[in-house]
Amino acid sequence: MVVRPRSLIHLVLAAAVVTAALLLAGCGGGSATSTVSSATNGGGSATSTGAASAPATSAPRSGHVKIDISNFMYSPAVLKVKVGSTITITNEDETEHTATSNTEGVFDTGTLEKGQSMSFKVNKVGSFSYHCSFHAFMHGTIDVVQ
Repeated sequence: MVVRPRSLIHLVLAAAVVTAALLLAGCGGGSATSTVSSATNGGGSATSTGAASAPATSAPRSGHVKIDISNFMYSPAVLKVKVGSTITITNEDETEHTATSNTEGVFDTGTLEKGQSMSFKVNKVGSFSYHCSFHAFMHGTIDVVQ
């Protein structure tokens, strides 16, 4: 069989189109979201959609509340607590982390090695964002209410 230059070009172009189509089909275009449903007192259901991480609690928690650091994330990432609550932040990762308030002087765990914890009491109403001093992509929020 003799392949003419023009036929070879068509063959290469056809192969490129098929390869591109297969690659695009493999991408899927989906996102990492999950839907969480929960029953309400009225017999209906509430649905929220968000990134696949621990959901934020809507009712404020009180007493002793935990935030875990695992897989380079704070869990929960958004925490709602009542004034007077004690928050304990524990590092479960293999690497060092901090939980440092974006507002200077509010709280800073300092460097936490694996298994180490730091606790503090929240006595002021407000929304306090924080981050890891070593990993700028890690952030969370503590909302303190009456």
